[in-house]
Amino acid sequence: MFQNIKIIPVPKVFIKKEKILEIPNEITISFNKTNCKKVNNIINILKTISPCIEVVENNSFIEFINSNLEHEEYELKIDKDKISIYASCEVGWFYGVQSLRQLIVDNKVPYCHIKDKPDLKVRGVSLDISRSKVPKVKTLKEIFDLLAMLKYNHVELYVEGFSFEYKSFPNVLKDGNYLTLEEYKELEKYANELFMDFVPNQNSFGHMEAWLELDEYHHLAECEDGFTIWGAFRKSTTLNPLDEKSFEHVSKMYEDMLPYCNSKYFNMCFDEPYELGHGKSKELAEKTSVEDIFVDYLHKLAKVTRSYDKIPLIWADAVIKHPDAIDKIDDDIILIDWGYTKIYPFSEHAKMLKEHNRKFLLAGGTSTWSVITSRYDDMYYSILNSANAAKENKGLGVIVTDWGDIGHLQYLPMSYLGFIHGAMTAWSNKDDEALKYLLAKIIGKENAESVIELSKYTQLEGEYRDYGSRLFSAILWAEHSTKYENRLEFFLGKMKSNFLEKDSLEAIEKLLLKENKLVDSSEDELVRKEINNSIDLLLTLVSINKKLQVDCFDFEDELKELEQYEVKHLELWKIRNKEAGFKFSINRIKWLKQILVQMNKKGEKHE
Repeated sequence: MFQNIKIIPVPKVFIKKEKILEIPNEITISFNKTNCKKVNNIINILKTISPCIEVVENNSFIEFINSNLEHEEYELKIDKDKISIYASCEVGWFYGVQSLRQLIVDNKVPYCHIKDKPDLKVRGVSLDISRSKVPKVKTLKEIFDLLAMLKYNHVELYVEGFSFEYKSFPNVLKDGNYLTLEEYKELEKYANELFMDFVPNQNSFGHMEAWLELDEYHHLAECEDGFTIWGAFRKSTTLNPLDEKSFEHVSKMYEDMLPYCNSKYFNMCFDEPYELGHGKSKELAEKTSVEDIFVDYLHKLAKVTRSYDKIPLIWADAVIKHPDAIDKIDDDIILIDWGYTKIYPFSEHAKMLKEHNRKFLLAGGTSTWSVITSRYDDMYYSILNSANAAKENKGLGVIVTDWGDIGHLQYLPMSYLGFIHGAMTAWSNKDDEALKYLLAKIIGKENAESVIELSKYTQLEGEYRDYGSRLFSAILWAEHSTKYENRLEFFLGKMKSNFLEKDSLEAIEKLLLKENKLVDSSEDELVRKEINNSIDLLLTLVSINKKLQVDCFDFEDELKELEQYEVKHLELWKIRNKEAGFKFSINRIKWLKQILVQMNKKGEKHE
């Protein structure tokens, strides 16, 4: 029964013994030599083991003992009909209970000795609640429960656009696709009870396109006419840092969020200000430098952040690209270096930041965005390499990011792989068998196998891509085509470099059909439906890729399949997320359908 049992993250010391202890229906607990202020937090986790918990003074079944251990360190001993958990503080006891609950099978637990502590101080997850998809409070609490079991201690909800209730800007809150302030505070309280720091997060420079699309804010753009990058035109995304009204606008956004957050940190983001130095700030950039403009604007807003007793965090991409700026940035600003490919040079960057005496975090990702499933290798190695580099170079810790580019079309279970892997590598080290083991416990064995296998479909595409996939490119370029007068010509031109070889298409199709059949008998019904719908969409994309290569003008079957996908996607979307965002997300499928309709019409003209 207990031979193959695992605890995730994997403990540093875990000695199992042959004897078995049975868990009683009613559990007595006691707290030794301390006044536990958060006893209810620990009791709530114990209630997942047994609903009846009684606090007594002595002779308890579970005894919490104050011990001279490090912060977050714990020791768990199970023997002589008693469970003893040692720690120097409540969070250590909490982690001991999280390990205990993973040991229990059929109300039995093995005699054992565990002694454990984390390798990294900060172990975080950043969840994208923008890009159309705003999860329900219930969904986010379920995610927090999982993260707490995995012993994460830092969580952020990434906000861009209007996914947070900015009370100073009621004009942007008409569609209801946001977390209300009350919901945000409820989530903070819930995360804190799980011993996780709920760190506010809000983009403040780049990624401001939702604001800049509105007439009343468009004048704040660095490039009001938009710009071209990566082979496509894009609307304005970056604020003009020289305009005092940009500063005032972001300061007001801060005022709507930061007074209500009790974390001592705030992620100002500041990533990907693509247009900086190419528009209204170009003249000044030529006289000084792009990095000087960046740093000056950062310092102005960092001062606002400090006025709310917060320590600023920023994504470090702009700084990494301009190393001369590192020493110009205020010492208290924590830099987060992010990279989402299997070869991203975390170690090199971490070494550089260490040499500059900077406080830093490193961030890999779940690699679920713009691909429907995940890209296993990029997920696996970006997370592993970020954790290793943080440990080797005395970084503060790591953050696992989970983004929602291009409509946030992936389903939540696809991200569990990254969450579990990130927890293990931040706390101790990788363990592939433990990763599979826990994923199977969460969503069922067959579902877990499918999620893992589907995350490897991009490996069958041939040429490695560091973003998205060749199959998904049909959705991506259909969206970008909406900005061009001759949409079909633009789309077809871009798709030529995304055609898959016949062998690759056959291999992917075989994989998808195999997994589609497998999950029909799997355990978790919701996850099964999510996997099936993901497979159905990918199969349609395979068919589209095939037909585009031979100048086929009959996409009636694919249009019907996409219609069916939409119906199922809405049904599934409403279970985990606020419904209002669906109409924005599903535009990605509608734009693809418009392209296919144009192809059909083109075919009719040829007849």
